[in-house]
Amino acid sequence: MKKIKTVLLLPFIAFLQFCSNGKSFDFKNQDIDEIQYSYHDASVPPHLARNYTIIVKPDIVSVLTNFHDTTFSCTKEQFKNIIDLLETGKLRCDTSANNDGCPGGDGESLSCSSKGKVVFSGDINYCGDKRSGTLNGNIEPAATAILKLIPDMDKLFSN
Repeated sequence: MKKIKTVLLLPFIAFLQFCSNGKSFDFKNQDIDEIQYSYHDASVPPHLARNYTIIVKPDIVSVLTNFHDTTFSCTKEQFKNIIDLLETGKLRCDTSANNDGCPGGDGESLSCSSKGKVVFSGDINYCGDKRSGTLNGNIEPAATAILKLIPDMDKLFSN
């Protein structure tokens, strides 16, 4: 029974390790080798949805949409720039975040990994003029830089 309790507590303990309420996460000193940024669209029919996940590594960018999975090249300098933008965004996660849900809202999520281990993860949900979720700070500059790595993103949403 003790073994089962330990296994069940491990994800929660890992979450608390990188989710310190009130403190900005130190992205520069984590040896991050993968950034995953996702956008989920409001509840719309699949042919109208613009959901995507972008996985950025120091040499490659993978994009997954409802219609296409594709890759592009990335440089170490571009990857470092995104890490710098995450740092200047003063991102932090809030384990006490209250999410009452939203019918039809959209949102973003971000996770960063080092050697296969998630070291930071959070999400933002938008519903009208309200923002909720576990991610606080300014994600916009880093998200913009990630999106700029994808040439002609709109083509990835056509079937």
